[in-house]
Amino acid sequence: MWSQPSAIQPNQINGGPSPRAAHSCDLIGNKLFVFGGWNGKSALNDLHVLEFETSKWKQVELRGVAPSSRNNHTIAMVGIKLYLHGGHDGSKWLNDLHVLDTDRREWATPKVSGSLPSARACHTLTRVGQKLYLFGGYDGKKCFNDIDVFDLDTNCWSRPQCFGEMPTPRNAHSVTAVSSKLYLFGGHSGNKHLSDLHSFDVETFKWEQIETCGRPPPGLRGHTASAIGTKIYFFGGYDGRGRSNLVFTLNLLGGGAIHNIEEGHDDGINMLNKNEKKSNSLAASTHSTLMEWNHPKITEKAPIGRQRHTACLVGSKKLYILGGFDGYKWLNDLHILDVGQLEKSTLKLQATDMLLGNMRLLLNNPDMFPDVVFIIENKKIYAHKAIIAVQCDVFKAMLSNGMKESKQQEIQIHEWGYDSFLSMLEFLYTGQIEQFDANMAVNLLSLVDHYTLDGLRELCENTLIRSIKMDNACLLLRISDQSGARMLKKYCLQYILSNFEKIVETKAFEDLRLEPGLLMEITKASVGGMGGRKK
Repeated sequence: MWSQPSAIQPNQINGGPSPRAAHSCDLIGNKLFVFGGWNGKSALNDLHVLEFETSKWKQVELRGVAPSSRNNHTIAMVGIKLYLHGGHDGSKWLNDLHVLDTDRREWATPKVSGSLPSARACHTLTRVGQKLYLFGGYDGKKCFNDIDVFDLDTNCWSRPQCFGEMPTPRNAHSVTAVSSKLYLFGGHSGNKHLSDLHSFDVETFKWEQIETCGRPPPGLRGHTASAIGTKIYFFGGYDGRGRSNLVFTLNLLGGGAIHNIEEGHDDGINMLNKNEKKSNSLAASTHSTLMEWNHPKITEKAPIGRQRHTACLVGSKKLYILGGFDGYKWLNDLHILDVGQLEKSTLKLQATDMLLGNMRLLLNNPDMFPDVVFIIENKKIYAHKAIIAVQCDVFKAMLSNGMKESKQQEIQIHEWGYDSFLSMLEFLYTGQIEQFDANMAVNLLSLVDHYTLDGLRELCENTLIRSIKMDNACLLLRISDQSGARMLKKYCLQYILSNFEKIVETKAFEDLRLEPGLLMEITKASVGGMGGRKK
């Protein structure tokens, strides 16, 4: 989903902008226009253009009076023109307005009227219709939370009266226009990083703080936000501790079913003395129309973390990420996030989650057309022959023609406990167990050995390996030996040998006298280890 095409990387061969942050990057037609920024020593006012038809960078000479060098300015695109406002030139804060006609390659300074915004940087300028909406920023002394409006038809600035719940003053935030609303996220208040989300309706001039579901980003500044369809894609930023390279999405249409499945852990001590935990509950799901945050995990070929970079939508599905600051150096690398591929992956995950949720609803549900019933501890478990047979060869053989179980509507199970058997079926139906811990793993080991379920055995062994301690190592060694859990047995032996002087004093080790074969294995391993050390 991430790529870094060498043919268009800014470098000595291809040309392009030098390393920088707090610049601007905008798409007009089939060209990217990169202006200004900060290179760690000084502000810039050079203009570079990437032409997609030729994959060539050019530094463009322009007519008119160019804006002075600056960084943390803001730009809005209007047709073939770029409107640039404010920023910081390295010594003072700016409030000038410039317009670049990209066809004529000419800068102009329009004559404006009305109440001009004060000088500032790290603000936003967002177009809706024939108006530009300026919000926030910092002037070296304070942050702002006012809305200033520039009318493109009259070149007049105004500051309308706003209503609703005003966001706190901030800078280095993001504002994204979707239809008639502006969506404000994050930024820095001057004291802390912010993670709140607000909307501003340009028709009613009303602010509203938005409640969401899902995992939101941390408080960020210097991130980017790009609207694609009904979602806003956030990338990067600084949270006060480090620069991020994570992608977050905000689904404006709201979330669907949200499943919370957590894997618990038991300390493994006195496991055999505990009762099997109940696992009858199905995965709970809640439905919400709240806007939903998501955090797609796309780390392969992802850019390093950064802030004050730019993100520009090219075509309908590709985000071009350029430059920024990673905490150590200024960057000019160019990365592409293919949102189309990300959406395909997301849809696949959503389909998988929905399928697993439906499979979970089938299990032990008498209303979901079961065709086999297991009787365990005088309780019934409802299941489906086709599902368990395709997942487990032992069940397939049991339910095949000629076996007595194939003709029975109800099958008596005497060897295993109800909870353990139900958990095993849950794994066959969904590939996971909702209520799973070390105690459950112990109870399942002999069962999965009988039904030869390698995937579930691996889950049990890995869980128990993390639970090995002084007072349960010998117990787990016995259990692993009895249930054919080879990997767990290997780790138990290693742990016992590494802590032999202490473990040999425990009661659990004394109980191994009932397992002379295991005592012999420990002795041989111990002697072999000592011989290896002598050599």
